[in-house]
Amino acid sequence: ELGHAFIYALLGTPPEGRVNAEYLAFHESAADCVAMIAVLDFDTVVDRLLERTHGNIYLSNELNRIGELSETQQIRLASQSLKLADVPDLRTPVARLSQPQRHAMSQPLTGAVFDVLVEVFQEMLVQNGLISRELDDLSRQEENPPGEIVQAEFDRAYAGRHDKFKGALLDARDYLGRCLAAAWRTLSWDLSYGKVAAALLSADRELAGGAGREIMLESLLWRGIELPFRTGRRTYRERVATARAGRW
Repeated sequence: ELGHAFIYALLGTPPEGRVNAEYLAFHESAADCVAMIAVLDFDTVVDRLLERTHGNIYLSNELNRIGELSETQQIRLASQSLKLADVPDLRTPVARLSQPQRHAMSQPLTGAVFDVLVEVFQEMLVQNGLISRELDDLSRQEENPPGEIVQAEFDRAYAGRHDKFKGALLDARDYLGRCLAAAWRTLSWDLSYGKVAAALLSADRELAGGAGREIMLESLLWRGIELPFRTGRRTYRERVATARAGRW
């Protein structure tokens, strides 16, 4: 709910008759993103998260389960593979839009933001010599990911390095939190997912010199969130070469 309050304060409320599905879906996504960033400010949660996952935070855990109902049930998952093509059309008239549909529309954007958090975290682990580039690559395979192999590698890398993994995760949290805050300040109620994506890239450029640009592009475009300008998108291997030399 704090996330909703932020968005109302920063973006305002559309005039009567101007509310659209994209604005409502963005509201839900922003609220979930605030919850993710906020929960990482609790040391006990961060410690428990890392002790359970050993840094492999794509696993089901306290961070990516939004609105936990039990140990195995939650309202939404931030770690999911939904794309815009998988959810109701963002152009759906608000009058025909149910609350579950609004939440469904929000999930591709929330998933992209969560992916940015994970990818920045893992990039920091690589740059600090805590995991190998091979493990980073292996962990993001879209088809038939070798889960047991990936987890075994994270188990080995994490052993005796809790504080270093924690430092990287908190740095990734701060990077993403600042990018979200800076991006949202530039938006108005008359928004689109494309404008949100452009604002995130602009925030990354301002705050981190563009260090996260390729990670953001990859995450957003994979979800079907198109930007309102040409991206000059590079291949994944070109992104890796850039990120290796980057600073957060």
